[in-house]
Amino acid sequence: MRGFIITGTSRGLGQALAEQALREGGAVHGIARNRNEQLERSAGQAEGVLTHHVADLNEVERIPQLAGEIVRRLESRQLEELVLINNAGVLDPIGPVAELEPGLLHRHITVNVTALMQLTGAVLAQTHGAAYRRTVVNISSGAAANPYYGWAPYCTAKAAVEMFTRVLAVEYEGDRSLRVLSVAPGVVDTDMQARIRKTDERRFPHRPKFVHLKESGKLYTTEHAAELVLRAAGDEHIESGQSVDVRAHYG
Repeated sequence: MRGFIITGTSRGLGQALAEQALREGGAVHGIARNRNEQLERSAGQAEGVLTHHVADLNEVERIPQLAGEIVRRLESRQLEELVLINNAGVLDPIGPVAELEPGLLHRHITVNVTALMQLTGAVLAQTHGAAYRRTVVNISSGAAANPYYGWAPYCTAKAAVEMFTRVLAVEYEGDRSLRVLSVAPGVVDTDMQARIRKTDERRFPHRPKFVHLKESGKLYTTEHAAELVLRAAGDEHIESGQSVDVRAHYG
């Protein structure tokens, strides 16, 4: 059986990832601040099993205990692979650096970077020496390499995630039981995209580009994006430490 730990499963891509993993018969542990009744209904009709953990990743001091609990429950099954998908993230604050509110900036970096690193480290420590394969997928973005006016926190956080992925691959070089990837899922039709389209152009001048993507039907559905992310997670041709843009990799 494949075990999954997926963050941000309350909606959007996280929900779609969990649903796809459940359809494949996986044991899915979702982490989110709120329960997702739609996901729970989907789990009732799938081959896999869902366990939901209500947690705010901004509370990083709780992450090691949470990781330990999840790993213990997953290891009670006959695991062939454990897949950690660090999907949770926030977009705000948006705007010029000089106008960013300190509290929102701190939360952004905590959720998008610190919590991701803390959870990954805790899971790897808890599974050290395990007989099953381990895969870490960090959800990235084109914003990691492309600067956008008004997106200093988001671009910086995603660039940090990319480098974290590469560092992990170096630290575990030679460990054939672990692969770590950063995967950009394309521009996905989520609440985050809706938030972008409502942003004042003074704070985010690139808004018209994202409005056009929506109006021209060029956004990926969450279901399609989830399928491609999980395809990348299981693609043995992708080497550990690699950054994958599913649009370029799979067409």
